[in-house]
Amino acid sequence: MTKHHSTDGGTDFDHSERTYRFEYDAEGGERPSVIVVRAVAAVTNTPSIDFDPLYDTIDPDHLDGLFAETDGTASVELSFTFGECSVTVTHDEVRIRTEGESAM
Repeated sequence: MTKHHSTDGGTDFDHSERTYRFEYDAEGGERPSVIVVRAVAAVTNTPSIDFDPLYDTIDPDHLDGLFAETDGTASVELSFTFGECSVTVTHDEVRIRTEGESAM
């Protein structure tokens, strides 16, 4: 992976998967719902206020609760589309792929 600097201070870009990766710490109080919005905003260079609310796509409380309960011992992965990006959330990272990017 190579470092791709963005408005959130930086993230990793996985060239093989054409995916931006944002790590978060659920045990430290970070919520995946917040990271999703920040990550999509950073990748698309769009202010988060310009997106439809996340709850129009997925319930943020359920998203946060799902990953608060896993603590990395279970393999849980949730994928959905938000802000014209494909989003995948795991217990410790959010992966973003924009519509124009496809796997090579």
